[in-house]
Amino acid sequence: MIDIGWIVVLTFALRAAPNLLGINHGGGDQTYHFIAAQAIRDNNYRLPDKLKGFLLPGVYDYPPLFHYLLAIFPRTTREKIAPFTGAVIDSVQVLILYFFSLWLFQQPQLIHYAADATKVAGTASLLFATSPTLLYWGCGPRAYHATPRALGELFTAITFLGGLVYYSHGGSFILLLTGIFAALALLTSKFSAQVLVFFTIGMAGFLKAPSLMSLPMLGAVCAVIFSGGHYRSILIGWLKHLILYQQIIMRHLLVSRNRLAEFRNLFASVRARNFKGCLVSGRSLLVRNTYVILAVRYLGLIALIILAAINWEHLAQNREIIYLLSWIAVSVIIFFIISLRPFLFLGESDRYLEYSLPAQVIVLSLMIHSFNAETLLVSMLVYHGGFYLLTFLWIYVDFRYVLPKKEQERRLFEWLRREGISGKKVLYIDNIPYEIIYETNNLVLFPPGNFTHISKDQFVKLWQQLPWPSTDLERLIKEYGFEYIIVYRKNVALALQKGWVYKVDQYSIIYKNDAYDVYKI
Repeated sequence: MIDIGWIVVLTFALRAAPNLLGINHGGGDQTYHFIAAQAIRDNNYRLPDKLKGFLLPGVYDYPPLFHYLLAIFPRTTREKIAPFTGAVIDSVQVLILYFFSLWLFQQPQLIHYAADATKVAGTASLLFATSPTLLYWGCGPRAYHATPRALGELFTAITFLGGLVYYSHGGSFILLLTGIFAALALLTSKFSAQVLVFFTIGMAGFLKAPSLMSLPMLGAVCAVIFSGGHYRSILIGWLKHLILYQQIIMRHLLVSRNRLAEFRNLFASVRARNFKGCLVSGRSLLVRNTYVILAVRYLGLIALIILAAINWEHLAQNREIIYLLSWIAVSVIIFFIISLRPFLFLGESDRYLEYSLPAQVIVLSLMIHSFNAETLLVSMLVYHGGFYLLTFLWIYVDFRYVLPKKEQERRLFEWLRREGISGKKVLYIDNIPYEIIYETNNLVLFPPGNFTHISKDQFVKLWQQLPWPSTDLERLIKEYGFEYIIVYRKNVALALQKGWVYKVDQYSIIYKNDAYDVYKI
């Protein structure tokens, strides 16, 4: 028997280890959530109309639930405990997954599928706890930073697990309760909203159960009620943001997704025995190529698809298992659609697979024990362990690489505070807008939420390519009244390689360290 208590401990430990050992350098998104949480706390736990520190027009239209949870704690305490939120939330999800699986395979119509429901539930929980899907490091890591991703996934998982109960047994109370969790997901994560809509449309079609479409609709109604109407702003902001992404932002941020050039670069580096080149290209493929991500992080899903195809007649006899398989199938179809370049603006396609992980581990665990595939389980756990060790090494190397910049960044902020440079309009040539606001209370060229109040033409005038501002510094200074320019020298050198020249030498330099220069306008 697999002890669920130890699985919960393992879940927390795997995610908390980098923070406990002090080798996690945080991230920009995490800082934004700190800004929002502090704004809510400063506003007596009422939603602010706009976050302070942002020069561009806009409103606070981000889902606020996670920010409310962070706002409970004072700033210093929040900064210490917030990076562990992913570890805590995933531990809760492991418990829910275990007891739901235990309940599911004790139902009369499913008893003959699992000789030992405890084994199936324990294996599902263990596969979830150690899954590379949740433990990777790269673009937007979810497990080690304070972001709403894990919480949004938790509420979405409960919504679809509740949807299974409703699909099997019906009941207005189950529908209402599931709708409430859908609302919590909507009030936590914008991406969860996309998942709820896309998944329920696909699953309603596969299962011929249009009543499942009531989940996102009921969730949206409850979200509007719970938020006192604020969710309308979130919904409008989300849709406008997607439109602008499709029109222009995706060309700035997503040009490196699924590029064949990375394979050519990798092979060229191998032939030239260029170790650094191999690492750079390999890292890019592991983070930005969705098909490589599928092969590396989702071996369990690939094994599940093969086993399900072989044993389809056996699995297709049960209504609940068909529901779980449709959940998985929809996520796979959406993954391949959104991996295509025209649809990249709808988010990282691999994250849609992430949202079907609860169904994946439940079905895979059932097949492992039903078909005596314990060797597959052992192989997967060995792979998961090796993946985590390499990920931990990646985190450590990444931390060591950015540590000098972070140290210079810290010194820069200390100097700004010591000199009393606060509440000033600062133009930065680096990707640290949230850090400048949070650490120095200065104002930066960025919107306070979604890009809802910025037109396509305005975007082109503001940025060369996000996050690089326009090289027409004089126009920006005249239009927004900037008083200081903060320059990360490596970024200026990189911009020069792109043909962008920032003429900052015409201004007086008042501070310099190993990475940054500050100019007084």
